[in-house]
Amino acid sequence: MKPSSIKTSLDSILGPFPVKAEIVISEATKFLTRCCLVVRFSSVMTMPRDVFKALESNFRQDCSRLEDIRSEMEKLRGSYNRFIELRQEMENRHSRVLRIIGLLGTEGIEIAKSNDREDVIDTAIGGQFNVKQLRENLPLWQALQEYLRVVSKASVEEIRAFLEKVGMEDVSRQAIESAVRAHPRVFQTIKKGKERYFSLREIAP
Repeated sequence: MKPSSIKTSLDSILGPFPVKAEIVISEATKFLTRCCLVVRFSSVMTMPRDVFKALESNFRQDCSRLEDIRSEMEKLRGSYNRFIELRQEMENRHSRVLRIIGLLGTEGIEIAKSNDREDVIDTAIGGQFNVKQLRENLPLWQALQEYLRVVSKASVEEIRAFLEKVGMEDVSRQAIESAVRAHPRVFQTIKKGKERYFSLREIAP
């Protein structure tokens, strides 16, 4: 076979022959770059099975912690329920203290403090309340509520006599009856002969 025919056959298989060194180097560089990228991405990418294992591990840890929390909460349930009860009672009594302060007024509170040998009033309320402002902001029906909590039942005239005693002289009979009618869930009317008495429907804590 002639040299020229041999060259032609090799050209058809390998490309032009001889190949320039620059082309060989360029092609080899591209090939090696592709290989490096494949290796790099295969090492960086997180495989689905690894993600599943991580999620499975977190799942077990969370389930285990849930059981621990549930067990601890069960141990604290009694204390927590008692805490809620005490907090509710504290809020109720605090509101009642404010109403009584407003009802008794400045002079009445001073008398109460002078009779308080254990100093529980000063310990509980100190001097943080504006008695005059509490009196001004006290709704009449709440004043009646605290009064009837003590006396159980009373006529309009008995209520007026007490309100005058604590410095609420300008409360009329009509105002008292109107306050009672406006709060039928709080007050009830009891008739004895011609006399009417007011009382609370139930004693709040």
